[in-house]
Amino acid sequence: MQRRIYGRSTHTLIRTLNKEAAVQAAAFLLGELFIFAVSECVSMCSI
Repeated sequence: MQRRIYGRSTHTLIRTLNKEAAVQAAAFLLGELFIFAVSECVSMCSI
């Protein structure tokens, strides 16, 4: 969808991630979400 909006080719092959890379990306995302959630809770409680 974004490729079409920005006028880029929509016939580009998207490679799949191997299991190790997918697990690493998911772990990174969960870590970032946890840090964000904790910082939001701290900032809401301190007000």
